[in-house]
Amino acid sequence: MKFMKVDWCRKNKAALGGGCDPRRGPRREDHMITDTFDRRTIAKMEVALERACLLLPTGSEKHRARRIIAGKIIECANRGDATLSRLTEAGYAAAVQLNCFGQSVRKKEAAN
Repeated sequence: MKFMKVDWCRKNKAALGGGCDPRRGPRREDHMITDTFDRRTIAKMEVALERACLLLPTGSEKHRARRIIAGKIIECANRGDATLSRLTEAGYAAAVQLNCFGQSVRKKEAAN
């Protein structure tokens, strides 16, 4: 069980709100996620997050983008859409939106 806690903290520390100490487990705000969702749903949320993040370009904004995508996945699960396909769809939509926004900003910067 401790290995799972350490692994969960490591994988989701940045994306799901930071602050996770493997010795004590998630901080209070992260702990609410584990109280709200069962293990199976959390596992699906992690897979959806990883899949969506594959669409992101590498760079300094990846941490921020991951947090935004994770938030959209959590919103989807909170609505009751907790299937892997729906969670992944929510993650992809957030990643595409972030990519489109980033491209438009880069085009404007290049034009100036």
